[in-house]
This record gives sequence, structure tokens and C-alpha cells, in this order.
Amino acid sequence: MKKKWAAFAVIVLLVLLPVIVHIAWRAATAMPREITIATGPQRGLYCPLCDDLAAELRKSLPGVKVYLVETNGSLENLRQLEEGKADFALYQPGTLEVSGEPPRKEIAEVAFVANLYSQPAHVIVPRDSQILCPADLIGKRISVGLDRSGDLAMSTMLLNHLGLDTDSSNLEKLTYTEVAERFGDESLDAAFVTVGVRAPIFQDLLAGGKCDVLSIPYRDALVQKHVSMSRYDLPQGFYRTREPAVPSEDVHTVAMGAHLLTCEDTHAGLVHEVTRLVLNQRFIKRHHLRELSEQERFKFARQQPSFPVHPGAQAFYDPEFDMHSFESWEAIYSLVASTVIAGFLGGRWYRRQRARMKEHRLDRYMHSLLEIERRQLTLDDSAEADDAQSLQKLLDEVTFLRQEALGEFTAHELAEDRAADCFISMCHALSNKINAKLTRQRFDKRIDELTTAVQRDPPGDQ
Repeated sequence: MKKKWAAFAVIVLLVLLPVIVHIAWRAATAMPREITIATGPQRGLYCPLCDDLAAELRKSLPGVKVYLVETNGSLENLRQLEEGKADFALYQPGTLEVSGEPPRKEIAEVAFVANLYSQPAHVIVPRDSQILCPADLIGKRISVGLDRSGDLAMSTMLLNHLGLDTDSSNLEKLTYTEVAERFGDESLDAAFVTVGVRAPIFQDLLAGGKCDVLSIPYRDALVQKHVSMSRYDLPQGFYRTREPAVPSEDVHTVAMGAHLLTCEDTHAGLVHEVTRLVLNQRFIKRHHLRELSEQERFKFARQQPSFPVHPGAQAFYDPEFDMHSFESWEAIYSLVASTVIAGFLGGRWYRRQRARMKEHRLDRYMHSLLEIERRQLTLDDSAEADDAQSLQKLLDEVTFLRQEALGEFTAHELAEDRAADCFISMCHALSNKINAKLTRQRFDKRIDELTTAVQRDPPGDQ
């Protein structure tokens, strides 16, 4: 009875498995109740932008908790996404490739949401220094940014481009606050800073007119070497128009994008809402995202994605792309996969049931074989018994019984069915036992015949 109930429970489970898996899939992909955003270092542009995005999400999604995690910058942000510690983060493309860190295994896939603004590289020096071009930086004290930051990645590319190395310069990894302090006490000669032009650090360093920005020589050659890099021009007086103007002349530099990233498995509806918020005109104006305020803002927002575009963001860029249809197809895929699994398990269960039925079909042969076993026990039980004919008959019965049973099974079934294998072994064992008795009976009979012949004709009578 227990076995029947267990079999019934298995059948019910197999029937409901697609529904259970589908419900579990929907629960796993439901809108999260908590969102974590990896920001960046203080005095950069990542922090205020992420702060504002968090505030907008709290208003747009009441009841959802939004947390901010301060980081060193781009590479740490990317790792936060890969390790599942953050849902959204800003990233400077090319940072991972330049970092030299080995690829990681068993990490979450990352997806692209939007390109928000350009991050031009600034080579900042004190105005009263003798550094007139990047070649004068040899042997100087230079801030190159924090570990795992976009600043450090861009600094590495600039150092290689300018022919500078750790032996010819004193490279220091400082925060933006430390950079401002070190310029103030004249213990720093230069800083490589790569952030948006509205970042607070530039107000600290450039608005007072004590520092200036240098152009990067042969920038077109640098752009050609890095696919995610573009040309960028800072007009004279961009940061300060009063004398002394900053920069003192037009600066020709390079820039990287600021990409908003997420995880591949982040809820598509959430990604769609985040994309809508960051590309909203009010958000764009508050942060002076000039490139997004132009007429072809979607073109810039989708420019040179560093990772595959997330379906939620794709639905916002392309109204014809049905995000819900995508989720439906995902659900259908899950349902079909679950059905296939259920069918496979059901097929295995059915084959096992058939195998058990075949074992039941052997019962008749087993009973007949056991009956022959019992009958042979009464034969050849004494030296005077003459049971050769009866034993031969039993041996023939075993042979016929084995042939009849084997006729019902294919070679494959015999190889897979342990009951059939057991039956055949029993047949062989019983045949050997009967054969042994039969041989002994015949041998005894021959001995008796020989003894009788000797007694009738003794050797001395011849």
C-alpha cells in the first residue's frame, strides 16, 4: 500500500512539476524589495548622480529600499555587480582590460543600461610650475587614482602613451580630497583625473585659478589604440573665465563614457524604470548631462555599449521591443524545459514499472523451477535408488522451461533485467545439480553391472 501511495505521489509531482517550476521562476524574477547601487569616490561625479538616482527610485517605487555603497570607482563597481553585491553601478569602459586582473569564473553576467556622459582625461598641474607639457612630468610626483578605479585605468593608458613609467615618475594613489590637499601644500606636481566635467573635484582644483590643464599630444594616435576612447575638447575658460582663465587655452584630450550597468538577471521592469529615470529631462538638466540633452540623446545613450544591452533598457530605447513578451518567452521556455524534464522522469518511471511487470511474468517460471527443485530432492537419496530416468525427465523440464521463458525476452531486456538474469542462473544451477545426480546414478549402474559380470565369470574360471 505504501508503495502505491509513493508511486501516486511521484506521478502527481511529475504532473505539477512544470507549474511548480514556473511559479518558482516567477518568484525568482519578481521585482526586488531592496536595490543596491555602487557609487564611487567622494568629490567625483558618480556619487551625486547615484544619490539622485536613489532618491528618484524611492519616489518611483514606494516600499522598495535603496542602498548606496561607496567604492573606489569603476573596476570595484564592476566586481560588485559580478559578485551580486550591487544591482546597478557606473563604469568606465576599458577599465577591466587595462587593470590586468585575471578573468573570474562563476560570476554573474553584466548588462548595459545607458551611457550617461563623457569622462575626459585631465592632466592637471599647478599654474606656476615649470610643467608646460606632459613630457615635463618625468621624475615628478603624480596622482594616478585609486586602485580598481577608472582614474587608474586611464592613467595607465596615458603613462604608456607618454612614455612614462614608475621609474621615471613618483606615482601616488590618492583620493580626490587628498589630491586637493597635496596641491594646496605644494607636495604634488600633477594629477591624472578622469571624471565628468561637472565633478566637484574640478571646482576644488580649477575654479580658483591656481591649477591648469594640459593637452595630450598625439591624441588621435591614442584614440586609434582604444576602441572605447573618443576625442574631447575643453574650450579655453571652461572652468574659469576670469583671469587667469582655466584652461588657459583650448585643451585637446580624450574621453571615456560613463556607463550605467546592471546584472543580466535583474528584473526587466526595474531596469526599464531606471533607464526612464536617468534619461528623464529633469534628471538630465539637474546634472548638466549635455550630451543627453541634445536631439539625438538616445543615440548617445546607446553609444558603444561595453556589455550586451539589458532587455529592460532595450524596451525603453525601442518601443517595438516588447519587454513583457520577452519575459513571457522566458516563462514559456521554463515551462517547456520543465515539461521535458517531467516527461523524462515519467518515462523512466514507466520503464521501471514495465520492468517490474516483466519480473511478475517470471513468477510462473520461478514457481515451476522451484517445484522441479523440490521434486529432485526426493531422487537419488540412497545408493540403491534407480532414479536416472526420473532425473533425465526433470533435466528436460528445466531445459524446456528455460527456453520458454527466454522466448519472451529480447537480448536487450535480458541484459537490463536482473530478474531474468537471476532466473537463468537458477536454471543453470539446478541443471548442474540434476546432472550431477544423473551422472552418479549412471556411474553406479555401470559399477553394479561390472560387479555382476565379474561375479558371474570369475577370472580363475577362464
